[in-house]
Amino acid sequence: MKKRLCGLGTLCLLALAYALDTEGVFPCFVAAAIIHELGHTVAILTCGGRIRAFELAPFGFCLRFDALLSYRCDAIVAAGGAAMNLCAAFILSVAGKYAPDVQILMPAAGVNLMMGISNLLPALPLDGGRILYALLAQWTDDWRAAVIMHVVSLLAGATVSALGVYILVKTRYNMSILAMGGLILGGTYAQRTGKNFTARS
Repeated sequence: MKKRLCGLGTLCLLALAYALDTEGVFPCFVAAAIIHELGHTVAILTCGGRIRAFELAPFGFCLRFDALLSYRCDAIVAAGGAAMNLCAAFILSVAGKYAPDVQILMPAAGVNLMMGISNLLPALPLDGGRILYALLAQWTDDWRAAVIMHVVSLLAGATVSALGVYILVKTRYNMSILAMGGLILGGTYAQRTGKNFTARS
């Protein structure tokens, strides 16, 4: 079974991070994105998948791989990226504590923590949405799981967008949360059928 896992909006978010970077930590965002994709790759290989290609698609990166995965493996693959970011955040924060002179360690830990947590939001096309879809698909059928995820993703996108508008008004420059909300709403609309997240049990 050929599958495709895409970090929809990655390039847009990296571009936004570059535009808003006032502390010189943009390389940390790039490194965190690479760590995230590495986590997905490790999870795919762990579940017996075979990587076919790593592609640069419009607005994001995509992994093409062959596998006959269960819903449980689908959830593991989706969680792999965030898990790797959270592990990196822990290691970097410990290293920063014992090597305070290396000033980049703590910002890098913060970026990885932010990327890990934000990707676990229960909304498509984020990894958290893929995890929730895989869990729902085990308890019900694909169609019901897709409908539930559509509603949950819309609610999550609307909530994050509202928070983003509030932060933008308060700070007058920080559009990062609003961009995340737009990503969620756009991804929900583009993939409202849920067909790209269907796995074979």
